[in-house]
Amino acid sequence: MVTNVVQFKSKVPVLGDIPLMGRLFREAGTSQVLKRLYLFVTPTEVDGAGRAM
Repeated sequence: MVTNVVQFKSKVPVLGDIPLMGRLFREAGTSQVLKRLYLFVTPTEVDGAGRAM
């Protein structure tokens, strides 16, 4: 199991750069993604020559 934490920042061009009022046009936060890896194993019977039966 793997957990990825991503921090992001976004803003409206020009308006996000204005002091004080720019806060209304900016956003910041984190996002967490949980991933699982499943591995399926299928048994196969082989004969002495290495061929599948």
